[in-house]
Amino acid sequence: KQWYQRRVRGEQVFHWLSGKEEDIFMIQEAHSTPASESLWRSMWDGDIIFNHGASNSTGVVTLFKRAINDSIKITKHKILVQGRASLIELDVEGMLFCLVNVYCPNS
Repeated sequence: KQWYQRRVRGEQVFHWLSGKEEDIFMIQEAHSTPASESLWRSMWDGDIIFNHGASNSTGVVTLFKRAINDSIKITKHKILVQGRASLIELDVEGMLFCLVNVYCPNS
């Protein structure tokens, strides 16, 4: 039951995000694991960069809409802190950008 509820909730969130005009989304408290990657990929139409936490805590995920795949190239992904912080370098039509997706502890 919990897996099904998580999938339904994920589908709702991805549907909502796909309707937004932004092309890149940074998710914190993702609760992603290596075992859940295929589920995430089946629900999102685009690239995903994972920095897994545990199934019940942490995790940061960066989502890229498929529409921008031709104009950006992900040149580097570095996990700064497992499940908490990722650095992503992008080449966008010859310009370099650095994104940092951070989930800070709440204590």
